[in-house]
Order: sequence, then C-alpha cells, then structure tokens
Amino acid sequence: TRNALGESILDLFLKELYDWQRMQTDPNFGNYRVRIEGDAAKLVLLDFGAIRPLPDDFVADFQRMIISAYDHSKDEFLDASIKLGFMKSHYPADVLDNFAEIGMDILEPMKPRSASVPEAAITDGEYDWYKSQLPKRIAKRALAASISKYFALPPKEFLYVMRKLMGVYALIAALRGKFFADELLGSKLDR
Repeated sequence: TRNALGESILDLFLKELYDWQRMQTDPNFGNYRVRIEGDAAKLVLLDFGAIRPLPDDFVADFQRMIISAYDHSKDEFLDASIKLGFMKSHYPADVLDNFAEIGMDILEPMKPRSASVPEAAITDGEYDWYKSQLPKRIAKRALAASISKYFALPPKEFLYVMRKLMGVYALIAALRGKFFADELLGSKLDR
C-alpha cells in the first residue's frame, strides 16, 4: 500500500507536468489525504489555491532536461538548461559539468534500473526512497553550487516545480516507499 501510494504521488506530479501543465505547488504533507476503499487506498489532493500554470516554452525545455537526464545526455541537458537561463554557454566546463551531474542525480529513482544507483539506495532490489537520502544529497550539492559566482537565479517556474518534486520525494521517503519509478517516467517521455 505504501508503494502504491508513493507511485500515485509521483504519477500525479508527472501528470501535472506532462499532461496538464499545471501544478499544485505546495508539497505540504497536509495537502494529501488517503481514502481507504475496501482493499485499495486512494490518494486525495487538497488545496487547489496553490495551482500554478506552467508556460509551454518552460515545459518544453524542462521536459527536454528530464529526457536528457534520463538518457544521461549531458550535452542535451546543458543545452536545455542554457535555453532556460540556468547556465550560460561561456561558463567554465567544470561549472557546467557539476550542474549537469546534479540534474542527472535528481532523476536517480526514475532512471532505468540498469543505471548507476548508489548501493545504499537499494533494498531487496528496489529503490529505497528513505535510505537513499536523495533530497539531502541534492540539497547539499545545490547549496554548494549556489555560492558560485556563476550561479544564476532560475526561472520562478523551475523553483515551483523543483519544490514540488523534492516534496514528492520527501513524502515517498516518509511512506518508506521502495520502488523504481523508471516505468512511470518512461511512459511520459515523448521520443
């Protein structure tokens, strides 16, 4: 049940980004309820006052960043990042590479299972959202990158989407979810 609820929470995030281009941007745990119906548990989302529309141009480039991270294509990832204004093409290679690596790491639980995942993040052959400590690892690297003179404030839409995604990750970790989400994301990728 915990895994099914965790998958539902992540699937909702992906629907918001890919299908609706609108996102409930407050990942507060109090904005979710669980409704038990027989043997099934259903996710209920609350607080629709925090919904933000996502502009088409932002969504297209953000989705391109996701596809690139999924495929581990740093060049494509950086191209989309530059187009969105996160990075500049004249930045030093190590700055660009670090930014791309952070982007690749964010998708760790949604990459194909054959991808490199830290051993500490695997329990019984599944991705362990709690043990992975992914939000903490990402926050630590992002904080270090943000003090660079090359840091540029990302578009506000990016901040909302990443706030939501890290909240989704934290909620799945709190549920002690254990599953890889490569199929959930893979079903959304337009190739």
